Amino acid sequence: MITITKQQARQFILARQGLTGEYRFVGKEGAYEYVCQAGCIQYDPIDVCGKNAELTLWSRVKGFQKTMLQELLYKDRLLVDYADKELSIWPAKDWPYFSSYRERSLALGETFEGLEGLKEQAMDYIDKNGPVSSDSLPIEGEIYWHSSMHWSGNWHKLSSAARSVLEQLYTDGELIISHKQGSRKYYDLARKHLPASILEAENPCKDEESFVTWRVLRRIGAVGLLWDKNSTAFLGIQLNAETRKIILAKLTDDGKICPVMVEGLKSTFYYLAEDAPLMQRIIDGSADLKPRMTFIAPLDPINWDKSLVLALWDFQYAWEIYTPAVKRKYGYYVLPILYGDRFVGRIEAVADRKEKVLRVKGLWWEPGVRQTKKLEAALDQTLKRFCKFNECKEVRMETIMLTAPELKYTEEIWAFRKEILERDAENENQFAGCLSLDDSNSAEEWIRICDLRKREETCMEVGTQVPSHTYLAIRVSDNRLVGIIDLRHHINHPILGTWGGHCGYSVRPSERGKGYAKEMLRLNVQNAKKLGIEKMLVTCDADNAASEKTILANGGVFEKTIDVEGTLMKRYWITVNLLDHGDGVDGPK
Repeated sequence: MITITKQQARQFILARQGLTGEYRFVGKEGAYEYVCQAGCIQYDPIDVCGKNAELTLWSRVKGFQKTMLQELLYKDRLLVDYADKELSIWPAKDWPYFSSYRERSLALGETFEGLEGLKEQAMDYIDKNGPVSSDSLPIEGEIYWHSSMHWSGNWHKLSSAARSVLEQLYTDGELIISHKQGSRKYYDLARKHLPASILEAENPCKDEESFVTWRVLRRIGAVGLLWDKNSTAFLGIQLNAETRKIILAKLTDDGKICPVMVEGLKSTFYYLAEDAPLMQRIIDGSADLKPRMTFIAPLDPINWDKSLVLALWDFQYAWEIYTPAVKRKYGYYVLPILYGDRFVGRIEAVADRKEKVLRVKGLWWEPGVRQTKKLEAALDQTLKRFCKFNECKEVRMETIMLTAPELKYTEEIWAFRKEILERDAENENQFAGCLSLDDSNSAEEWIRICDLRKREETCMEVGTQVPSHTYLAIRVSDNRLVGIIDLRHHINHPILGTWGGHCGYSVRPSERGKGYAKEMLRLNVQNAKKLGIEKMLVTCDADNAASEKTILANGGVFEKTIDVEGTLMKRYWITVNLLDHGDGVDGPK
């Protein structure tokens, strides 16, 4: 058995996936070819910057447009929506293999009271009137029903009769999805769209064992390289450890897969025998590995086994869409950034389709990634391609950096001060984190004060007993000052140790509600790490829900509520080394 390095394992997977070197998949034909290679791609209706299936194809298919997938599904009928790895999209030619799914659906359907009559009624209506959704099918009421293969319906309470009967006929194979309007599905008779040669074909798998074996083989091909472990890449397949080992041994004996070891990992890996020439090119260094940059979908086949990604790439990714906002480490819909054979960062991009703007809300580089001109050029080109894919006209970077006050920002600093005085006059903490800005006669004077406050030996000159750094939160896209935050070197002071804490911050009134406070604090925690601060005390008024949310989002742990001269304040502690807060950009010097 051969042994390869982790880098070779990464290169093999990426080459197999079409994510490195010259594009192997091009246009609509290439999109279909990739789905055939992967066996299935997962479907998810959430559309922040493209749906999961669309993102999966965009990342590796040159010239891919969203309309291509719609045509393959609902015009050409080369692909179908159906269950496999959860809800998926797979080649229509594989319909015969899933006959056991349809048989299981039919058997379960017989157990629901009243369903058979509704099925006849629905089929007759659709035959005469064409495609329907659950809203347009004239069947009223509710019944007890749930799906045989995914989470639709309810196990212990009533469900909409119209939706239930359509979903049942869909899993039975009598209906397929005719088209979609947004996320709403319209169903039509399968026989009107798929040929009899597919619908009536005999299942190539003679029993459940051969069906599971076929699916395991297909999942290995989807990822490229899978290990003999309880892998989430096998999700949806009834597969315990004993069965998995038996199937892998059989596929090896039959010459369909090849075993390989990866240096530093104990488990045996497997790849398709047909990919042996590619493996040899990886080993001898002749494979096309020209680096490309792309963004990877949350449910992309390369992400199916996140433990595998961690083991080979040392990259830990979590899709935080279902994580409460206050507990998210990065953002709602964050995509890994792949460049060459490494995951170099993460990006949160939102397509504002009304304004035709692709808004980059967050960009996080992995530790050790050097932000070279070559990297910046690759990101710029990838964002332009992503912008076009989302039918936007411009990319707008809404990411921020923390930097020390400098003379080049004097106009922005004074405009910030003016806006706060005019629009935040009633707030007694209007200049939190930007001490002396309200009393300064000029931006230049305030910059000098900030510089003196940084050092123990000079901070007393400007009326502070504890040294601190002050940072400007500058939006990268337009150099606009959106906020100011400070960082006290310690809190060995009666006020700071009680309710002042390690930092205070202010966000420009016109820029509030955009998540900047959360990002400012995240970057400041990293700066605290550079100063050797292990735990940060951060406080807020007890009734300030927005500030409390910002603190919680950065790992703040509530300690207690205190009374400060009649004002209730909450104390939170952030353990600096507990979370990876990324880079604070220009940290303390």
